[in-house]
Formats: sequence, structure tokens, C-alpha cells
Amino acid sequence: MPSHTFTVNTEEYRPAEWDDEDFCIKVPRTSRENQQLKYGHVEDDNVDIAYLNFPILRASLIFTFISLTAFIIAVCAAFPTNYTPLHDTELIDNSIVIMYGAKVFRCRTFLKYPEDGLLSILNLLELNVWGNVIFRLATCLTIAVRFFHSIVFRNLLLNGFWRDVPNPIFRWLCDLMPMITLIETIALAMFSVITMHSDFKEINHFCKSTFAIVSVVNMCIPTVFHFILSINSSKRSEASVVFIRAVCTIVFGYCAPQYFQFHIGWTKESLCHSYIPRHFAIMEYSLLLAYITFHLLALKDLYGLQFICYPRSCSGECEPLKPCNYEKGEKYEHCRAFEHNQWRLRNNYKF
Repeated sequence: MPSHTFTVNTEEYRPAEWDDEDFCIKVPRTSRENQQLKYGHVEDDNVDIAYLNFPILRASLIFTFISLTAFIIAVCAAFPTNYTPLHDTELIDNSIVIMYGAKVFRCRTFLKYPEDGLLSILNLLELNVWGNVIFRLATCLTIAVRFFHSIVFRNLLLNGFWRDVPNPIFRWLCDLMPMITLIETIALAMFSVITMHSDFKEINHFCKSTFAIVSVVNMCIPTVFHFILSINSSKRSEASVVFIRAVCTIVFGYCAPQYFQFHIGWTKESLCHSYIPRHFAIMEYSLLLAYITFHLLALKDLYGLQFICYPRSCSGECEPLKPCNYEKGEKYEHCRAFEHNQWRLRNNYKF
């Protein structure tokens, strides 16, 4: 291996092939200095020797499809066990005989069946075994994917669209997005896993409250960023997408606090049936539709992005897949970016 490819602990060194010239490679001591030495260098994406090279959107669509399909199957699986509860005159000792899986038991409740009641999807999934199990799959499957999406969007803003924006509030909001996305997805998964009737009702209610608050924040911040980006865009589609995002954010922000406040109060009693007052059921349908639509539109941010895995990134060092590429005068003779950039500048100056 050439002498200049070894890691050195000195501030600068002279490559063996240039002993007769006054030229030394400066080794960065800090990450800031490393960035300064690499300034102006455009890293080769090395697609010609990539192990993996596929669109991020393609993988994200697969997980999104599985999650949405699981949610629809969960609701459909719960319908066969759904029933219209008895009216007050037909109740015996304020109790209803219901089934949960293979168990048949008498559920005692003071929650009367609302005359104008509609089916609550969350209550339906709570009261059905298979519906609840598949609902867990739908919520848990996308935690890592959505967290990854938020990091990608953050990096696009900080390193792409608004690289030169010095506003600390903007940078703080960008850094906040991955954290609140992680909190939101975990809260969503937790209240699907921790049931009210057989686990811990207080933890379930806490997770739902957390989800309602954090989700509103996590929808507002990207909407504001997309609105700012669309101002300088000449595409009508961008304005349409931002408008739909804004509508979804407003609908969810209006419905979620009211619905979850009612839902938590309603389910403090024993939950024996899935029906709730009509206007709260419509709120639930609206916030679910707004939430799903908003995050489906978020996939548009991944358009054109590729996931590339090649030797120089996956190994953390110069690992020659094709040794001839790393010989003197070839493509990767100087594989460390700070070193390569100094060689490039030196050769440009020389010629």
C-alpha cells in the first residue's frame, strides 16, 4: 500500500512520491477543519461499483402499502364481532354479554348506547382480538421507516435547500422533527399494543394524549417548511400539495384534541361496545383521513433520492473492490476526501 494511505498522527506529511517537491498533506484535527479542507470537493457517488443502488421511495412505498393494508384488514377483521348494543330498556343490571376472542363474559357498563351513535374505529379495534393484533402490525411496522424519513427531510433542508440559512430557530426546528416523529410513532404503537380492557388503561390514555399533541406539532412544522419552499417554485403541483397538507393539518389539529379528550373520558368506564355519539365519530373519521393523507403526501419528499451502498462508505475505509482503481494515477489513488482535495488543488495549481 502506498505510504500516503496510512493514517498518520502528525499535522502534515509529505507523500513518498513527492519527496523531491515542497508539498505536504495537511491532516485535519477537527471536524470543522476537515470540512474546510474538503471545501469545493464533490464526492463521487460511485454508482458504477455500488453494492446497492435503489430508490428510497420504492422501499418506502412497500412499507406504506403493507401498513395501510394491515390497517384495512384489521378493521375488516373486527366487523364480524361488532354488534349493536341493547337499549336501556333491554339492559339487565347495566351489563352486556360480549365476546373477546374465545372468551365470553358479561361486561358491566354505565355507557348507554347513543341513539344517533356511529361506529368508533379505535373502540372497534380495542374490542376485537384479531383486529387489535393486526392494528399493532400496522403501527409498529413504520416506526423505523418514518423516523428515517424525518432524518432524510431534515438533511435535505439543512444540506440542500437552505444550506446557507443561518437562522438558529430554523435549524432547531429541523433538528426537532426526527425527535418528535420518534415520539409520535412510539406513542401510536404503544396505545395499539397496551389495551384498555386487559392491560393498563392509564398508560393507554397517556399515549393517546401524547400522540394527539405531538402529531399536531409534527404536521405543522413540515407544512410551514413546504409553504416556504413553494413560494419560489413555479410548479402548480407544489402549491396544490402544500394546500392539501395545510388542510389536513388544520382538520387534524381541530379534531384530534377534542376527539381524544372525549375518547379518554368515554373509556374511563368499562368499554363494552364500539358506538359513540355521531359528531365525535365524524371527528374520528376526519382526523384518521387527514392523518393518513398527510403522511402519504410526505412520500413525495423522497422522490429522486437513491440509497447507494458502495465500498468507501460501507467499510469506513478504502476497501478496493477493484484494486486497479486504487493504483497510482487511478480513480481512487487518494481516497480520503481531505487528502484527495489537496491533491486536486495542487495539480490544478501546478498545471
